[in-house]
Amino acid sequence: MRHKSTELMGTIKAFIEEYYKNYRHSPSTTEIADAVGIARGI
Repeated sequence: MRHKSTELMGTIKAFIEEYYKNYRHSPSTTEIADAVGIARGI
């Protein structure tokens, strides 16, 4: 299993929390990947 950056995981968590606050549902994996600048499969 690959090691994932703690900083990246924090960025993803913050994005998801903010997205949920605004839209009242979870973002898709594509929306998350686009927001944090990573490939969807990672």
